[in-house]
Amino acid sequence: MIKQLLQHVKDALLSILPVTLTVILLHFTGLVPLGNNIITFVIGAAFLLIGLILFNIGVSESLLKVGEMIGSSLVKVSKFPLLILIVFIMGFVITSAEPSVMLLATQTPINRYVFVFVVAGGVGLYLVLAVLKVIFNKHFNVFVITTYVLIFGCAILVAPEFLPMAFDSSGVATGVVTVPFIIAIGTGVAMTLSKRRAQEDSFGFVGFAILGPILFVIIMGIFSDKPTYSAGESGEVLTISQMILNAIKHAAIDNALVLVPILVFFVIYQVFYIKLSKRKLLRIGVGFIYVYMGLLLFIAGANIGYVPIGNLIGEVLVNKNNLAIMLTIIALIGGLACLAEPSVHFLGSQVEEISDGTIKKTTLVLTLAGGVCISMMLSVIRVYFDFSFMYFIVPGYFIAVALTFIVPRVYTSIAFDGGGAVSSALTASFLAPIIMGVTMAIPGRDLVLNGLGTIGLISMMPLITIQLLGFGAMVKERAAIRISKARRVEEYEAEIIYFN
Repeated sequence: MIKQLLQHVKDALLSILPVTLTVILLHFTGLVPLGNNIITFVIGAAFLLIGLILFNIGVSESLLKVGEMIGSSLVKVSKFPLLILIVFIMGFVITSAEPSVMLLATQTPINRYVFVFVVAGGVGLYLVLAVLKVIFNKHFNVFVITTYVLIFGCAILVAPEFLPMAFDSSGVATGVVTVPFIIAIGTGVAMTLSKRRAQEDSFGFVGFAILGPILFVIIMGIFSDKPTYSAGESGEVLTISQMILNAIKHAAIDNALVLVPILVFFVIYQVFYIKLSKRKLLRIGVGFIYVYMGLLLFIAGANIGYVPIGNLIGEVLVNKNNLAIMLTIIALIGGLACLAEPSVHFLGSQVEEISDGTIKKTTLVLTLAGGVCISMMLSVIRVYFDFSFMYFIVPGYFIAVALTFIVPRVYTSIAFDGGGAVSSALTASFLAPIIMGVTMAIPGRDLVLNGLGTIGLISMMPLITIQLLGFGAMVKERAAIRISKARRVEEYEAEIIYFN
């Protein structure tokens, strides 16, 4: 138990400290002076750290176990329509509890509850399709290509302001709540329904589920007016203590609204299908309390420190009038955030194991970090020169989909899961606000059209980089086979005795 607690503390420290220390260093060296705002940033970082520790403890004791139990018990659901309904509800309620989704919802001009429900509905539907993929043994890229045809087909009909928002929604849908839960469901379903292909089918659930939010947000945009930010109100200047209490109050209400449905659903489901003992139920209940408290501190910390300081960093860097410095610092922050993300290292270990060491963990982690650096720089360039979001997203996804026809299926599944690994909570709470700050500081830029889209670009990169690594591993394997065959032929010929 102590060992597990220390691991949670270590993961939280690795996630929060590198970026926090980098910002503090940039402040005190004068590269990015933040004034007295550095105090609220440090307080927010402390809230984030404690919240993440509590949340990770709660997830391991509640959400992760609940996901595994529900996933493995789905085979007990004899009625197919009921199975579909249960999977949809699971995807919906879990996504509703994702803190990154709520953080992004507060940064969009859409009503935050409408935005959360639309994103959650997309995840629910595509989690159902992911389960059907396993049941009927369908190829991953068949569903992916069909979805992208629908996405880019509908994109023609929607106002361009909705497109960055739609692709951002897919990135935030893969966060600290949804990823462990959906992976647990995927593992349980794959082990139960697809034992011979369990390892291969257990991957891809996350990556496939997050396609839904893109499509759903675009469809919502077709039937909505053009989104615009309303003019902000100046209001009274709050003290630090007032800011903290205000943030905690709002986070407490929002978290209760999204976590209570999960708990109610699990209690009803376990009565009919799982039937746990009172002791196990009590332990899971305590885990849910940890999750709630962790989310409370995490969301409050992000709103107190990370989001406003992210905006300020973007504005300060623009005012330096040096594009090279701005690109370097923002790329550095993005790369550090990726290197510090525990899920990136976990994914690296998985890929190294699956590839039998052909792809090293270090190689994958550095590749993903490099992809985040590139995404951050592309986001700055897009805002700075007022380029269309589609100039970046269409070629990127075209390359990603094309690679699905070439690389082994398992790498495609891992690549789509990789988007969730790099789209961490820090992405929505800090990296995206930096680009929003850049947008605010450049005259003539639209906060919806230019400010959003960073998360979408970040989550797109692993689809390309991991599949390219898989392609490289495939080429190396085939080359090794050819060399091995050539050697056997040479050895065979050397054993032949020729008679003159």
